[in-house]
Amino acid sequence: MKYFPLKTVLLCLMLPPLLYAVMLSQFEKYLTPVYQQKIENHIIGDSESLLNGTVRLRDAVGNNIHSFLANDPFVKWFGPDFDIMVSTRAGEVLYPSFGEIDPYMAEDEWDSIKVAHQNYSIMSQGFTVKVITRLKHGTLGTNLVLTLLVMISLAVFLLVYRKGSAKALKDDRETGRRITELEEDRKSYEQIFKGLEKEKRNLFENIKFLRHANEEDKKKASITEEDMFEEIVALEQKLQENVKHQQEKEKEIDELKEKLKKNERRKGNGSKRKSFDFSGKRFAAVYKNLDMNRRALTGFLELSDDMQIKAEEIIHQLDADPAKVIVKRKVFAGKKSRSPSLEVLFGYNGRLYFRKTDNNRCEVLVVGTKNSQTKDMEYLHNL
Repeated sequence: MKYFPLKTVLLCLMLPPLLYAVMLSQFEKYLTPVYQQKIENHIIGDSESLLNGTVRLRDAVGNNIHSFLANDPFVKWFGPDFDIMVSTRAGEVLYPSFGEIDPYMAEDEWDSIKVAHQNYSIMSQGFTVKVITRLKHGTLGTNLVLTLLVMISLAVFLLVYRKGSAKALKDDRETGRRITELEEDRKSYEQIFKGLEKEKRNLFENIKFLRHANEEDKKKASITEEDMFEEIVALEQKLQENVKHQQEKEKEIDELKEKLKKNERRKGNGSKRKSFDFSGKRFAAVYKNLDMNRRALTGFLELSDDMQIKAEEIIHQLDADPAKVIVKRKVFAGKKSRSPSLEVLFGYNGRLYFRKTDNNRCEVLVVGTKNSQTKDMEYLHNL
């Protein structure tokens, strides 16, 4: 779960419906003036029949609008709802038609001259077209838009997930290799301890044997008290020598234990040193126009994984185009030269300080956080 892209999952779940709603809203705003212009261009149609009086303008407007909407491909795909009102400059509503009776026509006759005169009068006044567009959910077009957004979201999630899985697999392999090395070291030191324990038991056996021999000599001794005393002294000296030898062995065991601890600590330092050297070589190979200070490289390795990614993004920008990097302020570094160095923020509390050298290169001086800013500023002033 360390590299599981939880934030990406949440974004992939939330963004498609939000983008879908925003896109439909913006699309409605875009379509309103577009279809208003299209309808204005189609409401007249064939003006010859209108001027001959064979068709009323009100009927022609309605027929032309319905014909245009029925043949428009976008309407077929997305099926939007249109609120359309066409009126003359004087305010007379031509569309939608509410079934008004033409005042210029007799009840049972069609007067072409009066109809033509009426059509010409209305056309000379000009038209006002108002259109309101509303897109509906569940149509073929809107479903395709939502499906496309979902597929893009899934593609982004799969890309991030594969990247995290590869990184996790790499870390697992490195951890397994380190565990194997530590296990081998532990077995070798166990063998050393077993040998020392065996030697310690042999020393105790020798002491027991000498004490037993001393007791036997006391029983068998038929010499004078002075000879016996000398013999006792000699045996005590041997006993002291054995005890001293035992103490030396115990001291040697303690020294070996201390060496074991030092070797373990040195191995940990060696791993850090190896990581430091590898990072230095990597920065030198990848970023040709940039120099990494040892202090900056040490600070970079002490950052968390997320902060290292954000810091390296700033380093990449410095290598590619320093002018695009957003600088917070200038910090004058050095006791003598007081040369200006520039401070750049990254992440929540990351701090990066760099300066430009004479050969048009950038030198990264310090990489740290707000917590280490006091020490970092002291380091910059003492350059």
